[in-house]
Amino acid sequence: MGRWPAAAFRWELTPRIVSSVVGCGVLLPTFDPFRTGEIPLLEGARRAEALGFDSAWVGDHLACPAPNLDGPTSLAVAAAVTTEIELGFSILLLGMRKLAWTAKQLITLQALSAGRLSIGVGVGGEFPQEFAAAGVPVAGGPSSIRRCSC
Repeated sequence: MGRWPAAAFRWELTPRIVSSVVGCGVLLPTFDPFRTGEIPLLEGARRAEALGFDSAWVGDHLACPAPNLDGPTSLAVAAAVTTEIELGFSILLLGMRKLAWTAKQLITLQALSAGRLSIGVGVGGEFPQEFAAAGVPVAGGPSSIRRCSC
């Protein structure tokens, strides 16, 4: 196998303006609100790209009222079945995550998506049970983001 170019693993946290035109994105189906046992993630990603959406997003909840899929894994699958659409986390709950593992996941997603990853970062807290499940206190506002920052 060939080597990955070093640039593929360089993660930049510099804000960037993608376009001066407002785009239109869609939230990918990563949850099962009606508990049918089917989550059409692959079809949703393919359809979003075919319909011309600029971006496709996933949430990042460990536990919420509807059964849901893991956000990073869902984005990896979406990257595998699309080629153009931008992919991202609508909000990445950074305060619930270990920084080193999160950085590795984000770098991997950036490489697998050929540079199409975007993230929004938040503190969460609307589902306190997910913080308990993660073994961390409910988000304490901006301080929970600062403790994860380099």
